[in-house]
Amino acid sequence: NHRAQARDGLVSFVISVASEMITLKRFCAVVKALIINFFQKNFFLPYA
Repeated sequence: NHRAQARDGLVSFVISVASEMITLKRFCAVVKALIINFFQKNFFLPYA
């Protein structure tokens, strides 16, 4: 039964890594959107 335990641990590890990557991508997208929004507000609007 030890092998099944190891496999379950590996599966949960892979799932956690995948979810970390997904949340990291989402976080980066949010940060990028905030930065773009900030630059548009501060730099492009006064010259429009």
